[in-house]
Amino acid sequence: MMIWVLMFVLAVASLGLLIEPFLRARHVAEPLDEEDYLAAQIADIACDREAGLISADEAATAEKEARRRLLAAHRAAEKATTKTGGKPALYAAMALTALAPLAAFVLYGVLGNPAREETAAGQELAVRARAQMAADMSTDDRAQMISGMVQGLAARLEENPDDLEGWTMLARSYTVMEDYEKSADAYARAIMLSPEDPALHMGRVQALVSANVVKGEPFDQQTEEAIAMLAALDQDHPFALYFQGVAASQRGDADAARDYWSRLVAMMPEDAPERARIVEMINAL
Repeated sequence: MMIWVLMFVLAVASLGLLIEPFLRARHVAEPLDEEDYLAAQIADIACDREAGLISADEAATAEKEARRRLLAAHRAAEKATTKTGGKPALYAAMALTALAPLAAFVLYGVLGNPAREETAAGQELAVRARAQMAADMSTDDRAQMISGMVQGLAARLEENPDDLEGWTMLARSYTVMEDYEKSADAYARAIMLSPEDPALHMGRVQALVSANVVKGEPFDQQTEEAIAMLAALDQDHPFALYFQGVAASQRGDADAARDYWSRLVAMMPEDAPERARIVEMINAL
């Protein structure tokens, strides 16, 4: 806040220097030249009268006209001085001094980025900077930096729970960190916002399966329910068929496992390496 106050004061001071000439009372050259000329003319009339070049009546008439013009010129000069200086000019200058920086700050508030919100260019620059920093870090420092970034994202999502992209990014980040349970939870939050997206269901199934594998346990009920939710979107989804077969095999239901995997094999190209492996799994039932 202090920096904005300082900038405002500096702006006012700068404008004050710029408008200072407007505050001065300027003397208009032409009216002053006319006054000098008329004063000299009156003196010449007096000289001509004393020299006998003109009569006293003619001198009086000429001097009267010259003095009238001199008075008019003097009043015109005073009026011009008042217009170019004095209170009206002072008020205008003060208004300019105050409104110019205020207008600048208003324009910045409308067109600028006073709230320091993230922009696409700023996000890209930040990503590049973090990538360069990560490349120069040790493995432990890199892991600590990533953990801090993920924690920050999680905190922001608690304040903005409707951010689908944010939850998806958080889920993938937890997967990279091999925190599969938190990844599954983040995918669940994303699925609440987009329940028809198969990719989110696939991500959640993969996270739950990985968590079971790490524990050395068969698929638990939550994992099987996640697989069933994916299959409900598409009963021929390859990912769902494969893990439905695994779950059935773990339960000892060889017929169900054979059915799921056979349907999957029928969808796969003949030369696919994965196809041969699944055929081996079917034969081993």
